[in-house]
Amino acid sequence: MEIDLMIESSTPCRVEIMSANSPIFSEGLGSTAAKTTVQLPKAGTDLVVRAIAKEPGQRFAVRVKTGHDGSELGDTTFWGDGELAGVLPVSATKEAK
Repeated sequence: MEIDLMIESSTPCRVEIMSANSPIFSEGLGSTAAKTTVQLPKAGTDLVVRAIAKEPGQRFAVRVKTGHDGSELGDTTFWGDGELAGVLPVSATKEAK
């Protein structure tokens, strides 16, 4: 199923997002925002989010939002000092319930 993936960062950084041990997004965010569409299972999944700030040791945040057909499936903000990592659970879509 196609899922909207929106990533925002408080500072330029490199972001990698993985699902089921496969990368679904990997990009440097120079403008601090990106939006794309990715394929995820209808039943839901966990997204592993990792990011590295352009400036070593810099305090920063990365917000990751997912949605489908106007419904929000997941939304979390991660914080780190130079680097960050976390997991965003993405709920099942209405069609899978």
